[in-house]
Amino acid sequence: MRSILKKSKLAIIIPTCDRAVAIESLLCNSAWQLKKYGIDLIIYDSSSNDETEALITNFHADGCDNVYYHRYEGKFDGFSLDHKLVQAYKDYVDDYDYIWLCRDGLIVTIDNCYKELFSAMNQKCDCIFVDASFRNGGETSFKKYVNCVDVFKDHAIRAITLGTLIFSKKMIKKIIKEHPITENNYSLWQMAVPFEYFATNSFVAISIINQVFSYNILGTSNSFWNANASALKQWSYYWFHVLNKLPPVYDDFKKDIFQINMFDFNPFSPSSLLRFRANGGLDLKLLFEHKVVLKKL
Repeated sequence: MRSILKKSKLAIIIPTCDRAVAIESLLCNSAWQLKKYGIDLIIYDSSSNDETEALITNFHADGCDNVYYHRYEGKFDGFSLDHKLVQAYKDYVDDYDYIWLCRDGLIVTIDNCYKELFSAMNQKCDCIFVDASFRNGGETSFKKYVNCVDVFKDHAIRAITLGTLIFSKKMIKKIIKEHPITENNYSLWQMAVPFEYFATNSFVAISIINQVFSYNILGTSNSFWNANASALKQWSYYWFHVLNKLPPVYDDFKKDIFQINMFDFNPFSPSSLLRFRANGGLDLKLLFEHKVVLKKL
């Protein structure tokens, strides 16, 4: 039997570029488990060589037929991944009931929460927020939301991590049509558009906090923002601008969300700022450029 399911309801799409080592680690640690649950894994690649594609060929040869390779040659402006993410949704939205876009720095491990995950999909919810219990003080939970402010307060910061959002086919089609990439959501489209959607539509969202994923050690050593020295710009100007442009229904709570202080991510901590500086992304010119915003963050 290919899986315990009659058909594949869910695809996990991994945008990547020139990170064959990270992808190999990810596949070795998650591909066979996902096959067991009938979940397809699509490597959405824009590498400058064919190393990543060769990995997928080898996995197919070994019988892991739920792993697919997709070559992306579309728009990239050197700063934002938004266009690549949107195109990934467009390419596969008609093939699956749910799409989970996830970065290659995470390894999906759902043995302990697959019942909750399939329950959420069977309830035909619009959006599923997922996160690892180790990032939440060991907490495990399964919670339903129908109020946009409640889901914003609980999940706005969580949504900045590529890998914590699963969209239904219905929701992602509507988002792509009604909330394209604009100056109001640029660079954080994936985070902003669900809250734009929730503010004007009735919805059901479910959150699952459990052993959903672990870190891919080979995928975190060379992060995109560190490599291109753009982290301060991303988490000062763009974070403030995009969050501030979200619908007024969230206004009373935005000041709390401005302060990013997660278990594994605090862009304005001393250690993060020193890392920005080491990679050429922090100097007096940048501090002066963003000084008004930095005071609010």
